Amino acid sequence: MTANDKSDIWEAPRLPRLYPIFVDRDQQIQIILDALRPDSRISLVLVEGPRGIGKTSLTSEIARQCWTEKVFRKIVWVRVRDNFLTANRIVWQSNIRRSFGEVLSAIADEFGHYHAADQSSRQDWQTIYYLLAQQPTLLCLDNLEALSDSELDIFADFLRCPPTTLKCLVTSGKRLDIDGALPIQLGPLGREHAINFIRYMAIHYGLEITNSHMRKVCDVTYGNPGAMGWLMALVGRSGLSIEDALNKALRESQDNFLSFCFDETVKTLDQSVRRLLLILARIPKPLSPDGIQKIAKMPSTELREGLQKLSQLFLVYSDSLGQYWLAPLPGAYVKDLADSLGYGRLDYVDHSYFERPFWRSKISAQFLGLTCPVTRQPLKLGGEIVVCGNCFTVYSAAGWEYVEECPVCAQSYEEVTGKWSQER
Repeated sequence: MTANDKSDIWEAPRLPRLYPIFVDRDQQIQIILDALRPDSRISLVLVEGPRGIGKTSLTSEIARQCWTEKVFRKIVWVRVRDNFLTANRIVWQSNIRRSFGEVLSAIADEFGHYHAADQSSRQDWQTIYYLLAQQPTLLCLDNLEALSDSELDIFADFLRCPPTTLKCLVTSGKRLDIDGALPIQLGPLGREHAINFIRYMAIHYGLEITNSHMRKVCDVTYGNPGAMGWLMALVGRSGLSIEDALNKALRESQDNFLSFCFDETVKTLDQSVRRLLLILARIPKPLSPDGIQKIAKMPSTELREGLQKLSQLFLVYSDSLGQYWLAPLPGAYVKDLADSLGYGRLDYVDHSYFERPFWRSKISAQFLGLTCPVTRQPLKLGGEIVVCGNCFTVYSAAGWEYVEECPVCAQSYEEVTGKWSQER
C-alpha cells in the first residue's frame, strides 16, 4: 500500500514512543489501517478511552506502520494536552495546545508555514487546507478532549470538507460525537496480553518476578497498561518489592497515577455528578438507574444525565441490561478521595455527609505539595485544612479565616449551618 506521490523525498515523522513494547490491539490496528487507506471514505478515526489505557501508544504505532508502508508522505503529530504519561513519569510540556487556533498554527509550523492561525478565520482554514492538500497527510491529534466543547464544534466544522489527501487520527479521553467519524473504544488488556506486558517490562528493568506477582500486578491495575508500566518502572527505579510498590505506584507521591488519570476529569464535574460518583463508589455490584436512584435519592432526570456524563468520560460503564457500575481504577481514586477529604470509609458513610458545603480535616501525606490558594503557602503535615464541598478546593485553616466564600467556585460560608458542628 503506497501513496500516490510525485517525489522520492520522504520526511520522517516525529512520533512519541512511550513504552519499550507494544502488545495486543491487533484487531483495532487492522480496522484503523483499513480506514486510513486512500480508497476508504472515512476521513476521521477517533481512538477513545480512559487515560493510561494506551490510546497514544496505539496511535503512535499505527502512524509508524503507515510511515513504514509509505501510506502517507507527511505525518503531523500535535499534542493538545500539556501533560502525558511515559513508562516511568508524568511529562509536562511547555508548548501546550489548548485552543483549536493553536492546533492549526502547529499544523502550519510542521509545513514550515509559521503563522498564528485564527480558529474562526475561514481564510486561515483555507491556508491549512492548501498545505494539507499538497501531499497525502496523516494528522494525529493527541488528547483532543482538552479542547473546550465550543472548540470541538469548530474542529468538527473544519473536517466537514477536508482535502481528499487528508486523514485524521484522534485520541480522546471522553466520547466525542462527530458526524462521519469511526469511533474505536479501547478497554483494558486481556489477561494473557497483560501478563506478557508485565513480563517484558520486568525484563526491560532487569527484575525477577514470579507468576504470582505478575497476576497480582494484573489484578491491582485491572489490565490498564499505563498503570502496569508505572508500577514496574517504580520497582525498577526504586528497588522496592512488588508488595511495597503496589500502593505507592498508584496512590502515593504528588504525581501519582490515579491523580494523573482522574484529577482533571473530576474537576470538570458539577456538584451533583460528583456526589453521584461518590455514591457509586459505595455500590459493590452493577445496578439499574432505578436501583441507584433508591440509594442516591436524586431526581430521575438528574440521575440519568449524571450517568450519561460519567459514561462519556469512561468513569462508569453499562451493560446490555442497562446496569451501571463504577470502573475499577476510578473506583480506587474516588475511595481515596473520600478518605482524604474526611468522608471516612465509603462503606458506611451517611447520605447527609454528601450535603456538607465545607468540612475540616487533618492534612495527610496526600496533600503534601499543595499550596493554599489564599495564603500561597504550602500545606504542612499535621495542620488543619478546610475543603469546599462544591469544587473540592483545599485551603489551610488559617487561609480560610480570611474569606467568606470559596474564591474558586464562590460557594458562601454562610451556607454552613452551625460553626463546624460536624468536624471530622
